[in-house]
Amino acid sequence: MCVAGLQEVNGLQVILMYDFSIKRRVVGFLGVALALSLICSGCASLSDAARVSGPDYGWKIKESSVEFLTSEFLSPTLGYAIASRESGVALFRTSDGGDSWQPVSTLSGIRVIDLDFFNPNVGLMVVETYVPDRKQRILRSTDQGRSWLPVFESASTQINELALSKANGVDAIAVGSTIDESRPPYLSSQSSPVLLLTSNQGTEWRDESGSISATIGEKEIFAAAMMSVQYGCLVLTSNGRLLSRSSGSDKWSTLLSPKSRTLTFYPLGAFNDGDPWIIGGTGAIEGVESSLGVFDGSWSFREMEDWYITDAISIGEEGIMVSGRIGTGGNLTRAGIYFSSDRGRKWSVVHEVEDSSVTFAPLVRVSKDRVLTGNGLIIYRKPE
Repeated sequence: MCVAGLQEVNGLQVILMYDFSIKRRVVGFLGVALALSLICSGCASLSDAARVSGPDYGWKIKESSVEFLTSEFLSPTLGYAIASRESGVALFRTSDGGDSWQPVSTLSGIRVIDLDFFNPNVGLMVVETYVPDRKQRILRSTDQGRSWLPVFESASTQINELALSKANGVDAIAVGSTIDESRPPYLSSQSSPVLLLTSNQGTEWRDESGSISATIGEKEIFAAAMMSVQYGCLVLTSNGRLLSRSSGSDKWSTLLSPKSRTLTFYPLGAFNDGDPWIIGGTGAIEGVESSLGVFDGSWSFREMEDWYITDAISIGEEGIMVSGRIGTGGNLTRAGIYFSSDRGRKWSVVHEVEDSSVTFAPLVRVSKDRVLTGNGLIIYRKPE
């Protein structure tokens, strides 16, 4: 099973295709508008493209042998990646930080939404199938990704992201929303949040969506989730509400409430000390503006005019690396990868091209000195 061609999983012929709308601290969320409070404490405006003039941090670029759709690393050397192939998609494994990749399995006829591994043997994959009907499934592997078995399936659920956890006896969470199957693309004003948890590395899942309904008090759908050392489980809703549940507690609290500004894109991450950050943008192709919000007891925001951020990851103690498009006067003319070592105050160019159609996302952190891009680049520097 899951070695090549059309796969059969519990009697279902599974064909795998991938649609890039995800991953890993990145959600370009089906065009659903997100709202974010920009009531700032110490706001800074980055309104001139020349602001990308920070110091040279020694980043270099080389090509990788795989262009991937989503990837997950367990260590600075060991990682997995899903790549598109004519027969569907293929799972690859690397043991040298992405310099070389070895094929593990080929799947066809499924849209891959997320990929995570607890350890080199046990992994989870969220997929969507369309034949014979639409269903979302969580697949689980116990043999390094060579074969996959379904452990959860639903025709009325849209899972947007997985996040691994070590808090409260929870190994992983899956977040998303209910869907209306009669109205493609399924999401509607009646959609409600979905929160699934597992305590045995994905073998069984329990629905705890009701535990969060009282906190949000309205119809919201979950766009992203992650774990923070300081704040525990973090969940971002579709309109910009950020919720947390700390270790040892089953109650949710609100870290950020949505206000009036409409945004359409959210990377979500955290620094080494656990402080979360989020990036929102207007979502237009021209005349765009992104905002970086950092939480350190209270929120502060830095507006980034003429930036369209497509992905962002944490690097080192207080570093952020982003990919996206940049320009001046509302005209985005370049695409690139940019790095800040000070929580977004100053930015440096890591790599840039004079073609705003180039897409580098997703970005995947291998270590604080190595990053992979979805379009097949390895960004690296000499270890400190």
